[in-house]
Order: sequence, then C-alpha cells, then structure tokens
Amino acid sequence: MISLIICSTKKVTPLWLTDNIKETIGAEYEIVHIDNSENKFNMCSAYNEGVRRAKGDVLCFMHEDIKYYSKDWGKKIESYMQEPDVCMLGVFGSTVVPKDFDFRFSGFTVGHLVQRTVRITNPDEYVLDGIDWNIKEPLKKVAMVDGCWFCIKASSFEEENPIRFDDKTFDSFHLYDCDICMQLNERGKGIYVAPDIVLEHFSLGVFAGGYVDGIKKFFAKWENRLPFAIESVKIKDCQERLRKYKALYQKMLRRDKNIVSLRAYYAAKRAGEAVPPLTKEEKRTLQMLEFRYGKCAVKFAPTMADACKSFRVFPNLPWFGKYSRAKLLYKFCFYQLFDTHRKKNMSRLENIND
Repeated sequence: MISLIICSTKKVTPLWLTDNIKETIGAEYEIVHIDNSENKFNMCSAYNEGVRRAKGDVLCFMHEDIKYYSKDWGKKIESYMQEPDVCMLGVFGSTVVPKDFDFRFSGFTVGHLVQRTVRITNPDEYVLDGIDWNIKEPLKKVAMVDGCWFCIKASSFEEENPIRFDDKTFDSFHLYDCDICMQLNERGKGIYVAPDIVLEHFSLGVFAGGYVDGIKKFFAKWENRLPFAIESVKIKDCQERLRKYKALYQKMLRRDKNIVSLRAYYAAKRAGEAVPPLTKEEKRTLQMLEFRYGKCAVKFAPTMADACKSFRVFPNLPWFGKYSRAKLLYKFCFYQLFDTHRKKNMSRLENIND
C-alpha cells in the first residue's frame, strides 16, 4: 500500500485533490492528512508525524498543490520500488549537489513537470509555462530530488540506522528535501527520477525569507560531504559549469527578494491600503515578471489576434527594450514558425485540463 502524506493548510484534504488521486493512482493507498491550519508543525515535524501514522510500505510525501496526469502512477511506483537499489523516487532532481548553492540551479538537473506561471499583479491569473516530460527515458539515478513530490520505502524509517526528517535543524518549510536526500546518500541508498510519473505543481516557489536561513543550516550540517555527486559524475569535471550557475543562483536570490515585496505591495493594493511607490529595482523585477507571463501567454496563443490581446494587458511593459511588447511580438513569431519544442507540447495540451 502507498501512504500519501500531505502537510496541509486546511483541516481536510481538498475534494478536487482526493478525486484526482482516486482517478489516477491505480493502486491501494491511504491519505495521511496532517492538519497544519493552525501552524502547529514545520514541514519536518509534519512529515515525521505522517511517518508515525502511515501504514503503507511506500511513503509518498507530496504538496497539496499538485495534480496528477499519469494513469496508474501508483502501480509504477510499486514496480520501481521492487528494484533493490531504488529507495527514493522523485520527478525532478540533480546528479550533483554543490557545496555553496541550491542543487536546483546546479546545471545538472533532470526531470519533468507541468508548470504554470502566476501573474504577480493578480494571483488568480495564471498561464501554462511549459510541459516537460519524456516517458520513454529510463529511470535516472540522481543525488537529490525536489520536495514537491517524492516517495521513500517505509523500511528506511524503521531499520537499524533509520532516516528521519530533521525538525531540530530545519524549523521552517525549506531544505527538508535536501536533508533527507543527503541522509539516504550517506547510507548508500539509491535516489532516482521516474520518467513516467507526470504531475503539475502549481507553485514556482520563492527562494527568500526562511529559505535563506535554511540553506545556511543545510551547508553547515553537510559541509564535510559536499559537493556530492552520483558515482558516474566526477566533481572536478563540473567546476566550470558550477561557477556559471552559482552566479545565476545569486541573481535569483536577489530577484526573489523583490518578488516577496511585490506580492505584499499588490495584496495591499487589492485591500485598498495606501502603499509607497515601487523602487527602481522592484519596477525592473515587475517588468521582468510581466514579460515572462506574457511570453508564456503568446507561446501557446493559437493566432496572431490572440497574441495581440495578450499584449494589451501588460501596462507595465514598455513598447521597446529588453522586457517590451515589441519583443513579445517577436517571440510570438518565433514560437509560431520555428520552435519545434512548442509544437511538440501543443500536441500534449489535450491532456492538460485547468
């Protein structure tokens, strides 16, 4: 049996999610709902409580903002978990864990997700960002997987040298995934990305706030084991790429700090509160986010008329420049005429339901 462990901001699991699981899992399961509506838990303590309650031989830790598209994904998990070396499964991961920045930006990531972009000025507006999967690929061994969804054999929490979510070190909702992966790596357990379990994660995540504190704690705890890579990857051959992506990571941290400010700004505006003017840097970030949203909108726009409708709803974008409406028009032409990846993904849209 598969135990689905969900740390939730609600008292009960949303009906749309339970229906989606029931329709797609294709295997015996239970939902272990951890009610965190009153903020009694951090993610580690919630998952430890879930492990204590769970009855399955496979434990699936998942966010509550997930939608499954693969049919019989539970059977696939059970089949993969029969392999002796497979202890953990995820849908997005990395073969390398750097010693001083997040593995998600390492340049060695593998995986697949359906992803949407939420408009910063209105959280109720969202658009398809990308569809990335290749179900013909084999199981891919990695060093670490992302925490939006992963499964672990229940026996790993019960054996002589058990793993456990470290709720003493990581007291927020960040880095629990990285830490539990390093515990498995330390014990020589296999971590893999499954190619044929396709799901959508509704949140892009923001690397700010408690994340910054969590990443420092993670590197302090595992400094003697980092950098870390799977057996087939030699760290010394990765250094140049890691340097390049570390610069990207630092840029993302600065950007996400502005995103937090912008979310608060527009929430206050919607509530009718007085707000101070945006700083120059915040305005630049806003233009970048609006451009990204617009690019996703025109990428899957079926006609020029539909694309032009998209251009009119971005008042923060100038007509010319790096983040501009003219560049969106260019992007639309490029996607329509040359982007084979877009054409491949358009054929998959019939499987993606809002």
